[in-house]
Amino acid sequence: MKNSLRDVHYSLIFSVFLFLLFSYGALESSSFSKLAKFFPLYIAIAGVVLTLILVIVNIVKVVKEKEKKADQSGDQTGEKEGSNLKYMLWIIGYVFLIWLIGFLAATTLFLILFLHIESKFKTLYIALSLVLTHGVIFVFSNAINLYWPAGIFPLWPF
Repeated sequence: MKNSLRDVHYSLIFSVFLFLLFSYGALESSSFSKLAKFFPLYIAIAGVVLTLILVIVNIVKVVKEKEKKADQSGDQTGEKEGSNLKYMLWIIGYVFLIWLIGFLAATTLFLILFLHIESKFKTLYIALSLVLTHGVIFVFSNAINLYWPAGIFPLWPF
């Protein structure tokens, strides 16, 4: 399916947002001590490289879509208008929740809402997803001593 020009623009804006976010993460983590910066710095560098590639691909898509639009009158693609914007807002909302209530509480709330509203999961599958996700988070937390952001209004008791 083809993307509408509006969705391609939204995708480009979101790609630039991710690029800036990973760039900021790389800059911030470079000021950590040698051992503390290893994981976040390399994850941020990988994110910068991958999102830069994504930005370039999206710029090419925008140019191609504009050329197609100049050649043709607007065709219906059958794709939902604004679907990229909707998922951008989900991710931005998740990042905002992490800042507001902390990583663990935000992850729980995000998974419940997203899986129920977007994926139409049944309650049992949502519960299984939460258990699996928090299990993985717990293993990583204990294996490599990760401390998750608490947020400005922490709700999680651990």
